Amino acid sequence: MKAKADLKDDIALARHLAPCVFQCTIKQGSKRSWLALLALIVFVVLGTSVCSQAQTQNQPPSPAHSRSDEMLEMWNAIGNKLVAMANDFPEDKYDFKVQKDERTFALNLLHAAALDFVLIRRISGANLGPDFGEGDNPSRDQFKTKSDVVKFVQEAVADGAKVIQEQGEAGLNRTTKFGNRLAHNSYFWALAIEHSGEHYGQLVVYYRANNLIPPDSRRNAQASEPTPGSVFRDCPDCPEMVVLPAASFTMGSSAEEKSWAASHGGSLGSVADEAPQHQVSLPSLALGKYDVTRGEYAAFARETGYPAGDGCGRGRAIFKWEKDPKLTWENPGQAQTDRDPVVCVSWQDAHAYIAWLNRKAHRGGAASAIGPYRLFSEAEWEYAARAGTTTKFYWGDDDAAAPAHAWFNANSGCEKVEGLFCDHGQTHPVGMKTPNAFGLYDMAGNVWQWTEDCYDNSYDGIPADGRANESPSSDPKAKDSHGNCLRVDRGGSWMFPAWLLRPATRERNPADYRDAIMGFRVASTLP
Repeated sequence: MKAKADLKDDIALARHLAPCVFQCTIKQGSKRSWLALLALIVFVVLGTSVCSQAQTQNQPPSPAHSRSDEMLEMWNAIGNKLVAMANDFPEDKYDFKVQKDERTFALNLLHAAALDFVLIRRISGANLGPDFGEGDNPSRDQFKTKSDVVKFVQEAVADGAKVIQEQGEAGLNRTTKFGNRLAHNSYFWALAIEHSGEHYGQLVVYYRANNLIPPDSRRNAQASEPTPGSVFRDCPDCPEMVVLPAASFTMGSSAEEKSWAASHGGSLGSVADEAPQHQVSLPSLALGKYDVTRGEYAAFARETGYPAGDGCGRGRAIFKWEKDPKLTWENPGQAQTDRDPVVCVSWQDAHAYIAWLNRKAHRGGAASAIGPYRLFSEAEWEYAARAGTTTKFYWGDDDAAAPAHAWFNANSGCEKVEGLFCDHGQTHPVGMKTPNAFGLYDMAGNVWQWTEDCYDNSYDGIPADGRANESPSSDPKAKDSHGNCLRVDRGGSWMFPAWLLRPATRERNPADYRDAIMGFRVASTLP
């Protein structure tokens, strides 16, 4: 019975100190409710610190914080949020209120700071701050300007922090009389922090009602923006993505490079479409760290029931756009693991996978932190493949170094190599070769990669900002049998020779074509 009586006294005392808090948060229970309250304060006020701790989990452990250190950290965290709001909110809206019977924005701040001063004076025994008696509702007559309000809130936070620091652990354990009974100072500090947190939440509503974003939210959004080189995965079934920096680069090949390609297995006609060289400027974007794998594509097919299609081309049939109806991505005529790049997928299949991927990443109606998935443009692909280089290959000018960097006809099990063809041969699991400077694997070889672009035999007139070319060519050879534009694919493959591993190399196929040397990877637009 005594415990229940003590609890009732605690509740009455708390209501005297901060009625707006305890009408909502404290009803019935045991003394454990105070521990739950303190735990809630820690979670709300310092929740963002959990992420920073996770990011530094590999660093040496910091010394354990004392209780007074933790109380000071909580006090400053919520106090500084209120100070930031006081400084940030437009002065011409300081007297705005959401409803008629509510406090204005300025009075909300003044009320929170005034209650802090009531507490500070009582615990410290010093005459700190303006004295409103036991009241906590100063009027605007005393704080006429924005700078007056900001200064008052700043002083409340600073004076409270000073008292916590000076009194330390002993101060938290000390008791203070408030009302008709004594309570530990740690109890009063916790109440004041929770009270400030409640008013912070109310002030967020004032921001939203004026179509403004609170400063803390803006900082969090900026901190969450992906940085070049960072890797993310939007959902368990989503591929790993690498963030690439914004940049300008020269797209296409030089006359000297074309001459080299022609003397190493190609012809001047086969590389003529790599011109004219031109500057392209791109914003930052994210690209799949690897080609989409067979396992990733299988998850899409299982969940959606997407059909395997009407066959897949292999060997010499690919140059006639012929398909073997017995071959599919599940049975491409070669042994594969779930980590091999998926093959026998058309440009249209890639789009179906990407639509599913966007639904997965945005499930529940929540917008993804990263923009929508898509196929990259061929300008984006070449920029990503070059990774800042201007040489024939991303590793330099020496094609003899290709086996260390790419899967092609010299190291993929090919037999009886004749020009662009070979017998046997197969894909290999992604990520087994050295990545380029952007941290992207298999941008050369293994499988060709679909891009979004319509093919044209020249770069004349294509977008210089990295967007895909969606304008069909006037050249009949750039269209399929139905008059639709052929779609560009890039990168070379396990079946083709080294000269086609250059970032400048271009290929094209009908959007509905599938073959055993064709796969894809995804791009993502960043906020």
